Amino acid sequence: MFVIRVLHRWIGIVLCLMFAAWFFSGAVLMYHPFPSLSSTERQAHRAVIDISRISQSPGKALQASGVSTPTRLRMIDRDGMPTYLVHSHAGSVIPINAESGMKLPLITEGVAGRIATAFYGQSAMNIEGPLEYDQWIVHQQFDPYRPFYRVVFPDRHSTVLYVSARTGEVLQQTQQPERAWNYIGAVLHWIYPTILRRHWALWDQVVWWMALFGVLTTMAGLWLGVWRLCQMKKATNEQGFSLFHGWLRGHHLLGLFAGGFVFTWIVSGWLSMDHGRIFSTPIPTLPQVEGFQGITTEALASEFTSTSLQNLSDANAIEFLAVGGKPLIRVTGKTSFQLYEKLNSEDLTPLTLSRSEIV
Repeated sequence: MFVIRVLHRWIGIVLCLMFAAWFFSGAVLMYHPFPSLSSTERQAHRAVIDISRISQSPGKALQASGVSTPTRLRMIDRDGMPTYLVHSHAGSVIPINAESGMKLPLITEGVAGRIATAFYGQSAMNIEGPLEYDQWIVHQQFDPYRPFYRVVFPDRHSTVLYVSARTGEVLQQTQQPERAWNYIGAVLHWIYPTILRRHWALWDQVVWWMALFGVLTTMAGLWLGVWRLCQMKKATNEQGFSLFHGWLRGHHLLGLFAGGFVFTWIVSGWLSMDHGRIFSTPIPTLPQVEGFQGITTEALASEFTSTSLQNLSDANAIEFLAVGGKPLIRVTGKTSFQLYEKLNSEDLTPLTLSRSEIV
């Protein structure tokens, strides 16, 4: 019992301010989520691909990329140029010119400014970069697209767009009000300062161990609260839930009634940081990806020619897919998307799914 008291007291002293900050910042986070640019917003503002300039087939683009384990192949407009994007299983993205078949270098500051201006519909005030990290692109989901240009606009919200120097895509947007709220919301709640969060493995260990110590401290407090109650009942036979007085009584009663809530809250946060320690990770392996597709990405790409893409008008994003061995193309426009299946080596036909197939 002595060990439990010492554990609860001293770890609680160390972590009490952190617990309070987690509760407060969590309340802020409920109403002011971390800044993001949704797929719908990106879809609505992306430039349309000039299909007439495509002369390289998807298969040739894969070969030119040099990627040994491709898992995804898509096409976008990159400053007026149709561009294949080859994603590798290792997490890299290689841009290939769909007209010349050559690998493309990082975009320049001027190109980033043009892309952001066309996307947002205003002239940029300032362009910074290329930069690897800042507070709003620190998540590992941005890793394949680094570095970024930070493009600032002179509107009333001080809007900032982040343009990938690798692909030319606008992948993040922030505004001053949400940036201010998130410093006391998500950044505090997730322990997200850039200096720590940019090192994913270190951040993962720090947050996981802090949450675990929080779980142990709360368990110790619950045990002590119930044990004290039982001991006092046995010794005095008096009514009530606590024989403490003053702030000690308040601490005892609050701990008894709120401890279960605090415990489940901390445990859920700790489990959300599992990342493969106890449960499996959500990242599929290469065999799982190919098993779902039914064919390899190389075989999928070889199913289509540059000629077969010529009728895909008004597309601002094209992705080559396969499900159960069936080659498909998903064409995204400003407000809609359409799936196409292959009829023969040159022709595609729109695919209509029934409700039962969607389910």
